[in-house]
Amino acid sequence: AVEISGLTIAKGLVAGAGGSASVGFYTDAGLGGDALGAGIWNQGTLTLVGSAVTGNRAAGGGGGGINAWEHVPGTPGRAGNTSTDPNYAENTGNFGGFASNGVAEIGGGGGGMKFYGDPFESFQVSAGRGGHAAGGIYNSGTLTLLGTDFSGNLAAGGGGGSGFTHSPLYYSGSGGTGVGALWSTGGSVRLDASTAATLTTGNVGAGGKIETYLYSLPPVPFPVVGLSIAGLHSPGGTVDTNYTPPPAILSAAY
Repeated sequence: AVEISGLTIAKGLVAGAGGSASVGFYTDAGLGGDALGAGIWNQGTLTLVGSAVTGNRAAGGGGGGINAWEHVPGTPGRAGNTSTDPNYAENTGNFGGFASNGVAEIGGGGGGMKFYGDPFESFQVSAGRGGHAAGGIYNSGTLTLLGTDFSGNLAAGGGGGSGFTHSPLYYSGSGGTGVGALWSTGGSVRLDASTAATLTTGNVGAGGKIETYLYSLPPVPFPVVGLSIAGLHSPGGTVDTNYTPPPAILSAAY
């Protein structure tokens, strides 16, 4: 176990790699790389006391696109934007999330684009999900935060990779989730009330985008836009946002 007091964790930056494109009709495209915990990634037992987590930024990578018919690598997107192929109007990668608090900003990777394919082929191939992002702290262990301020942490999920808009057999990828302050999953997190009150103070999360369908046959399962969460995201484990530590024993007689 580690306890840290009076520390400022600032200006961390982490970015996920873009997902690999699919190969022909047989291989799913790769997931966009996750960017978790630009300030801290805790997997053990950590206590922060009287500290600050500020100005950290994370950007998830774009999901890989599908290359079926022409067997040409998909093109990665620009941060916070899309990738496009001038030859086909429908061959557009999906926007990564874009997080801004008016002082700083960051964009997730755009999803890889697709190339034209035969909509009647029987193969089923999925584009990649955009990478997830957590700006301030990512926790999968045991985390206790006392009198610790969160501010100005940004996270942008990657855009989902592009599928084929005119076929239910070529699945588009979902967008990655963006969490500004604190993402805790599978572990436990305890925050006192003063810490919990700062979780949305200038912290911004933005989810990655998904396919804009141009045809009438959506894929199954239907992809989803990434979640946009400014403060606390806790899909698993336990959370206490009004934690009071036990009083210290200053003296004792035996």
